[in-house]
Amino acid sequence: MPAPTGRMRWEITATPAERAAITQAAYHAGLPIGAAMAQLAEGVRPNQRADWRIGIDALMRCAGLLEEIADAVAAAEDESAGADLAASLDRIGMEIALIARPWLRREKNAS
Repeated sequence: MPAPTGRMRWEITATPAERAAITQAAYHAGLPIGAAMAQLAEGVRPNQRADWRIGIDALMRCAGLLEEIADAVAAAEDESAGADLAASLDRIGMEIALIARPWLRREKNAS
C-alpha cells in the first residue's frame, strides 16, 4: 500500500500542561496544531502567516459593508421584507466576526 501524501489524523498523549503549551504555541503562530507540530519536528520555528492582517482587514471591511446594507434595509419602506433581509445580513456579519475572532484576539493580546 503506498504511503499517504496528505495529512492524516494522529493522536498523541500529553499532560494538560503540555497540551496547553502546544495549543498556545500553535495559536501564537497562527497555525493549526498539526502544522505547528510538523514544523517543530522538522526543526523549523513556526512563523505567523504573513497574510493574516490582509485577511482580517478584508473580513472587517465585509462586516462593515454588511452593516451599512442592514442599516439601509432597516430604513426601507417595506418593513417586513427589510426586517427579513436585515436579519439575514446580521447573521452573515456574525459569521464573519466569528471567523475573524481568533486573529482579533491574537492582535489584542499582542498589544
